[in-house]
Amino acid sequence: MLLHLPIAIIATLSPIAISDTVPKFDIARECRFESDSSNAVDRCARDEADARQQLETEWP
Repeated sequence: MLLHLPIAIIATLSPIAISDTVPKFDIARECRFESDSSNAVDRCARDEADARQQLETEWP
């Protein structure tokens, strides 16, 4: 009975999907939710774009 336990555990594990690319989000829309000020939105969008660019280099 216990010999079949590892097989049962492995059979119930679902595969995990792994993306080859960085997910794309509407950064401007998300930043507009943060603030109504155009300076704050621009700063947020620039920060998010910089973070995404850094993430793209580290993704693989």
